[in-house]
Amino acid sequence: MATITKRGDSFLIMVSMGYADDGRQIRKTTTYKPPKGTSPGKAAKHAGAAAHEFEARVKGLPTIDENQTLSSLCDWFFAVIAPNKIRERTIVNYKSVLNLHVLPTLGNIKLKDLTAARFDTLFAGLSKGGSAKESVKLREASPLPEWVKNKLVKTAKEMDISDPSLKKAVDGESLKSSIAAKIAAYYKKPMAELFEPIPTNKSLSATTVHSVYTALSSIFQSAYKAGVMKENTLRRTTPPQAKSKAIEGVFLDEEQAREFLAILDEQPQSTYRAAFITLLYMGLRSGELRALHWDAIDLNRGLLYIKNGLYYKDGAFVLTPPKTASSIRVLKMPQDVVDTLVEYKTWQDE
Repeated sequence: MATITKRGDSFLIMVSMGYADDGRQIRKTTTYKPPKGTSPGKAAKHAGAAAHEFEARVKGLPTIDENQTLSSLCDWFFAVIAPNKIRERTIVNYKSVLNLHVLPTLGNIKLKDLTAARFDTLFAGLSKGGSAKESVKLREASPLPEWVKNKLVKTAKEMDISDPSLKKAVDGESLKSSIAAKIAAYYKKPMAELFEPIPTNKSLSATTVHSVYTALSSIFQSAYKAGVMKENTLRRTTPPQAKSKAIEGVFLDEEQAREFLAILDEQPQSTYRAAFITLLYMGLRSGELRALHWDAIDLNRGLLYIKNGLYYKDGAFVLTPPKTASSIRVLKMPQDVVDTLVEYKTWQDE
């Protein structure tokens, strides 16, 4: 705990940081001088608050600063909390919904001004009016050079965007303003010269709005637990509830599965043939299938080891651990799958 010593019209604040190897006590000090005319009682109270903030700062402890903006709080969360709490893919999703739907309008607002009513207004606006960030598309009169199509991947890398994003731009599809800005900067042209805005009157689904709430709630709850905020304002909001998606018609019935297998049996050997057969029999997630290596497949014992997922992020595939511990599992393969993979490996080795 910091010690406070009054010296004339100021206060000396001292914080012990422990002891060095030679036994000397390590101290950090600062001086607080209250404004002129402050009563002795208030001066002492202000000095105590200054001591608390100083101790937290030198010891790396969180401090309650509700004058910081929402953008600053998000930066803190993604730098300090998120890497140790949530999956990388979830971090990407959180950043995406915040950059698209929240930070353009609330990013510069101080935390002390972010009331539950303000968030409810945000959620209602998203439900009625869609994205808070403007989307754009390439102007017909300013097409990108034709050679871009032939060097898509290389050019996208130079622009620091994904190649699918550049392809969307070339094809005249809707883009985020942030992506368009990078393309315009690459060509050293004003963004308005290359792109035109797209009206966004389409409302967002309740599920999408709820994903915005989930991202914000995770940040505010973490800040509250860490002592960065006095309360979690999101607890007093009433966001739309995510609607359960109907699952009827999503799965193949037995007859459809047999027809699909019959079609696959007629196809020449390929990665897709082996992948679809494995998916159909084993019920894997697509990311789990993409992450499979031969060292995770025991053909002799007919075992399949699910240990990772493979997902696309920022123009590259990223190998990530499963979302939950229960997703790490060992599956027994039917003989049909074993035979398919044996044939596929033989074909691949050739």
